[in-house]
Amino acid sequence: MKDAFKHLFLIAQFLFPFCLQMNADNFSVFHPDSIPSSIQKLDKYYEIPNEYLKQWNKLKAEADATGNLRDNYFLLKDINYFYYMAGEADSVRKYTTILQDLSRKYNDEHGYYYNWILLSETYSNLGDGKAARRENEAIYNDALHNKSDIGMAYNLYAIASGYLTAREYKKAEPYLVQAMEKFYQMKRWDIYVVLAANNVILLSEQHREEESVAAFHKLDSLADCALASKLPGLSPRNIAMIKYQALVKSMCSEDMETCRKYLKDIETIYQKYPSIPKIYLYGSKQVYAYLNKDYVTQAAYIDSSVNYYRARNSKENMRRMYQNEGQALALANRYEEAYDKLLKVIKLSDTLSWDKTNKQVNYLSAKYNTKKLELEKRELILKTRNMQLILSLSIGITLLLGLSSLMIFYRHKSKLNYKLHLQDKNLIAANEKIQKANEMKAVFIQNMNHEIRTPLNAIVGFSNIISDSSLTQEELKEISKTIKTNSDNLLKIISDMLSIANLESDGEEPHSVPFSVNECCEELINNARIFVNENTNLYSRLPDEDFTLVSDRKMIYKIIFNLLHNATKFTLKGNIELSYRIDASSKRILFLVRDTGIGIPKEKKEIIFERFYKVDSFTQGSGLGLSLCKIYAHRLKGEVYLDDSYQGGSLFVLMLPIS
Repeated sequence: MKDAFKHLFLIAQFLFPFCLQMNADNFSVFHPDSIPSSIQKLDKYYEIPNEYLKQWNKLKAEADATGNLRDNYFLLKDINYFYYMAGEADSVRKYTTILQDLSRKYNDEHGYYYNWILLSETYSNLGDGKAARRENEAIYNDALHNKSDIGMAYNLYAIASGYLTAREYKKAEPYLVQAMEKFYQMKRWDIYVVLAANNVILLSEQHREEESVAAFHKLDSLADCALASKLPGLSPRNIAMIKYQALVKSMCSEDMETCRKYLKDIETIYQKYPSIPKIYLYGSKQVYAYLNKDYVTQAAYIDSSVNYYRARNSKENMRRMYQNEGQALALANRYEEAYDKLLKVIKLSDTLSWDKTNKQVNYLSAKYNTKKLELEKRELILKTRNMQLILSLSIGITLLLGLSSLMIFYRHKSKLNYKLHLQDKNLIAANEKIQKANEMKAVFIQNMNHEIRTPLNAIVGFSNIISDSSLTQEELKEISKTIKTNSDNLLKIISDMLSIANLESDGEEPHSVPFSVNECCEELINNARIFVNENTNLYSRLPDEDFTLVSDRKMIYKIIFNLLHNATKFTLKGNIELSYRIDASSKRILFLVRDTGIGIPKEKKEIIFERFYKVDSFTQGSGLGLSLCKIYAHRLKGEVYLDDSYQGGSLFVLMLPIS
């Protein structure tokens, strides 16, 4: 019997609600019955998100219309807990910030730290240990700064919870014990019972049964005090939960007198607080009926539990209840009904093993057919044994074929639904790509219309003027320089466009050869000088000892040239420096293009590498240069990025593998 109900006891342990309530008038501690009944009812929608949000928005609109600050505060607390249960970290962070501001306003220190550890636990439940530790550290620093014992207590709880989630029980224990002591001293009973329940589990998991039983008895005594109205602040739901856990624990020893006592306690709780969920009452009645071997009554109470979970759309708990109900009906020799319940288990089983459940169904099916054959044998006593065997085989095969057909149909339907889902996703992705391509096409045409027309107009205009014989030698020289500059700009735009088209068609692959880095850098400086403004100094800072790099010299040249060209456009006065250094530890070479120009805001450090994006829309250029740099760097198994720690202008870094 102990083994048969071990899983039920563990479920009971983990069902303790994690809740802390605030006073309706001054937002200090108060009994949960003081929460407006309309808000208390929201918890039944936690597992039906759309319905929950519909009901919550309705109550929020009413509270806003009447200016009810108390209801508004409770609603914000409730939706924060809803998102915590759903594991939506962004929403929990949003409402935690709001609730912290309100908690300060209403001097609610418990609410302030409680909602904060909800955020920490959300990260922990999602497997983001780094974010959880960051929040725990922030809670600790805040509590230390404000000299808050309450904050320290919640911080201990958060640390213990993190270790418990990771099943590191030895590490969790000292923090859990300290947290229990603090909440016990503060008489925060709803928090304390959660900690105490976890402590019972912790001790059991470490096979320290005597300590586990002693800890549980202490927990049970708190529930007795609450029943005697000597312990305000422990919610009726938690009291019922503790008594239900006690009943399950006592059934292992088959002590009927103790079981009756706990059942009576639970009935008393529900008589006094009829509004709390009746799932613990149904569970207690099930256990008591089982001990009395009244399996029909046990099945009836399990059916009530099914209806409770159905109203909350909790399919996993419905599946568990149907399985228990099937077992109870089987013990009552009502095999046909048991068979029907276990068929429902199969339909609800999305994650459990089909084989295990089908064995139970086949067993009950065989029992059902045996009973049926016994009745037919009495009615048809004159028929031969061969006829009985044929009939038995026919019925068995029919049932097996029917069950197999249902399983095949269900699996086929699931596969079709999955394929349709994949097709929908692919169509949506394709549609998004088409829309993005159309947008890029429009942006491309718009940019090229302007960028090509501008230098062409300059070239054509000055070409007409150059034939004027009245021009001086100095004017002709200036005009020739302008035509040369615009020709170079036009040539670079066309070159960038052709390079991007060639790269996208996979037409250019890296061709690695050894080359001198110093010579390459000097060549880049010389070729970039024609674009430099008069008041700008372009130079290189290279090591005395040259370095030979094995890579695609042409691609590296294009990347650095684009970076230098960009620097000349945005540095009207000052310095532009090209340098490089070798990082021996990572076996990489870093090329640095540093300027003292207008600089680039940190928030634009990523977007500047997108096609056609320009920091200054009035500056000459296609907006393709940095996109080309990024594509080339990727082809070379490296990366190019903006170092936003540099404050004197802009610093672009090209990082490549040495070989």
